[in-house]
Amino acid sequence: MPQNRSLQTFEVILPTDEMFAIMKQASRGDDVYEEDDAIRFLEAHVANLTGHEAGLFCASGTMTNQLAFRASLLVPPASILCDSRSHVYRYEAGGLAAHSNATVYPVQALVNQGHHLTLQDLEREFIADDGDVHMAPTRLISLENTLDGTVMPLQEIRAIRHFAKKNNVRLHLDGARIWNAAAAIGCNLADLTSEFDSVSLCVSKGIGAPIGSVLVGNNDLIKKARHFRKMFGGGWRQAGGLAAVAHWCIDNVWPTMKETHALAKYLAEGLEREGHGSKVYVPVETNMVFLDLIGSGIRLSELSEQLEKKGIKIGNRYAPESQTQVRLVLHWQISKQDVETPSADHHQDIMASQHTSVETGIVTVLPDNSTGDFEVASLKNPEYVRKFDRVIDDLQDVYSHKIRPLEKAYNYEHFSSSAPLGNDDIAAKPMVLLIGQYSTGKTTFINSLLKKSYPSSHIGVEPTTDRFVAVMDNPTERIIPGNAAAVSSALPFKGLDKFGQAFLSRFQVSQTPSPVLQNFTIVDTPGILSGDKQRDRGYDYTSVIEWFAERADLVLLLFDSHKLDISNELKAAINALKGHEEKVRVVLNKSDMVNQQQLMRVYGALMWSFGKVVHTPEVMRVYLVSIWLERPPNAFDDCRALLDFEKKDLLTDLQHLPINAAIRKVNEIVKRARLARVHALIVAHLREQMPSFYGKAAALKQLSDNLPHQFKAVSKKHRLPMGDFPDVEKFREALVGMKFEQFGALNEKLLMASDEALGTDLPELLQRLPHHSSFTGTTVRPEVDSEEEDEAEDRPLKRSLSRSGTRTRSRYAPVKPERDVSAIVYNIVLLTLVLFFTTVVGGAIAMKMGWVDGMGPLIEFLRP
Repeated sequence: MPQNRSLQTFEVILPTDEMFAIMKQASRGDDVYEEDDAIRFLEAHVANLTGHEAGLFCASGTMTNQLAFRASLLVPPASILCDSRSHVYRYEAGGLAAHSNATVYPVQALVNQGHHLTLQDLEREFIADDGDVHMAPTRLISLENTLDGTVMPLQEIRAIRHFAKKNNVRLHLDGARIWNAAAAIGCNLADLTSEFDSVSLCVSKGIGAPIGSVLVGNNDLIKKARHFRKMFGGGWRQAGGLAAVAHWCIDNVWPTMKETHALAKYLAEGLEREGHGSKVYVPVETNMVFLDLIGSGIRLSELSEQLEKKGIKIGNRYAPESQTQVRLVLHWQISKQDVETPSADHHQDIMASQHTSVETGIVTVLPDNSTGDFEVASLKNPEYVRKFDRVIDDLQDVYSHKIRPLEKAYNYEHFSSSAPLGNDDIAAKPMVLLIGQYSTGKTTFINSLLKKSYPSSHIGVEPTTDRFVAVMDNPTERIIPGNAAAVSSALPFKGLDKFGQAFLSRFQVSQTPSPVLQNFTIVDTPGILSGDKQRDRGYDYTSVIEWFAERADLVLLLFDSHKLDISNELKAAINALKGHEEKVRVVLNKSDMVNQQQLMRVYGALMWSFGKVVHTPEVMRVYLVSIWLERPPNAFDDCRALLDFEKKDLLTDLQHLPINAAIRKVNEIVKRARLARVHALIVAHLREQMPSFYGKAAALKQLSDNLPHQFKAVSKKHRLPMGDFPDVEKFREALVGMKFEQFGALNEKLLMASDEALGTDLPELLQRLPHHSSFTGTTVRPEVDSEEEDEAEDRPLKRSLSRSGTRTRSRYAPVKPERDVSAIVYNIVLLTLVLFFTTVVGGAIAMKMGWVDGMGPLIEFLRP
């Protein structure tokens, strides 16, 4: 086998001598005339493996994908839904729209931590064929498996298949790496492919053949695809040798794929174990390792240069704008020796370079950060700082000019208890919120990060922290009382005054100089007491938690290994985190106070307790740590290595907060805009149900009692997912005493502005950010040159001055609310009727009373 140490992509696999020997012995018929036995045999074999009727051998995966789209969508209008990160959308030269004649809707994966599209994601963008001539109905859904090396679960595929059949929508699979998916979960290929109408399987990227992909589907689809392949100029001639090699790879390379996957996991574990500060930020499920060097202090270009000297190639096509992220692709020509620690001489060569480094298999030149010191990955790169600042500025404009008007018009803050966002809120540093019962180590955790005690902190086994404390950076130590903090324009706490004096007297800002606090703010909360009966705090503790959770970038729920009970108040606090599950991490502290066997039981008991409170299918990330200022002498050591690894993972999440801050802020604005849009549609719908003159109180009560039905009606009318609708009980409470006369009819202009923000402006801001993700999978940007990138960044949001010196209209110019024509007509008619009846009644009274002087014409008109 030829030596091949390239980790750039699967396509760089080198043909072997055995492959060339197979080519020499293969059939030499003409494929256009369907005369080649090797090609026919390959097509039939792959069709049989995937559970389909027929197959078509083509030159590339791009061609098989495009043929599937073209053959599936012969008659417009049509639209296609696909993952915004997918190959068919990003890396096939725009062929998806050009060849299918369909509108393409890239869907962002927002559920399940963004690893793959879910039915809920697709339902959000689905366009039903309901006769609306303004829309292009969804005719095809394209999925990719694997994507970023992660496997789409079989149950999710079946749920999407059921939805597609129900709505008469075709389903296509870009299965370039479906071989990896089947090997990873140990199933037959047909289990993952038979649910689709068409499947593209790459024999080059997937299993290491020199060239080619196979499209499978029913006979009619393949017949059409064969015709279009000829039209595209893709007909083979004597390609039997290529087909024969592809067949050999299916039989010989595919069975070795599990070994490659194990090697990828071995490499990822080694990279994280050595303590060099890098982070594997996508779960390793197959043959790909996604590495972020942000905590290592080395640039990707430097790493690539050092590896090139050792004969190892890595590429950055996956995230070309990133200086710290790289995708490592393992294949059957990479051996375990290639990723193991090289010789001492090699290690000394690297150590002699400009970077002190450790050697972990293939990835070298990574500085050693294993000392245990906590350093935040701040944005020191001036280019990053510039981009983040500009994105935040434009995010403020988008919110204030395109989303806030909609919130204001329909009184969103009254219904959601969410105060309007100011520029200070959007530009604020990342925030970490600590929640837990008393004496679980919240304050100790903060002091261990800061390596000192913050002003007014107190640690003890009794309930010590009796107030909310925001710990922030400042050149000098000082304490700012809650009332002053709530009115300070320099602090992001203006909205807290709505909780009243009882809360503000229990809130303070504690400032101290700290390099950690230069990058994020930490909020310490009062310890929650166990038991059902809680002390009267004098303020709504749960609402305060909800306020902070909405603004926090990370929420840490701390538990003591000896205090696992979830009291009523803690349960209410956890329920207040609903809608922010992606921010929540659970920390099981003081884990070294029990032995290994007891720790397993404690962990199981904690998860059982959570199962009764958190009703979601996803499992929260739980860190098993022991954070002490001084380690007690009776601590157990049998889990020391595990606890150290867990603590390192927790600190890595904290390290990446500044990098992820802007992404999270965009995400929060997207979430808020979606909720505000749904709220406006609900209010407009309820207003339509109200009578014009009398019986309003009874009608409002009837609507309030029947809110679930009204929500479903709005969802069906506007094709909105029910997951975006507010809590019924909270909305019902907000309706009490509400006068719908203050709301106009549905303002289409405000709605269009919010749609533009959601559909164009906010995704564009997200694309402009340097891609760093430690919490969720996010969309990766397409490849662009640096100059083109700057132009793309400047062009849409530029505030240029015209030659006359006046500022041109901003793209985010404020939207002036449209006058409600129906309301104007209604008011005119009502005023006319009132004036008429007033005149008639007044005249009749005047006539009866004898006040007839000066009213001749009217009296004559009214006289019998």
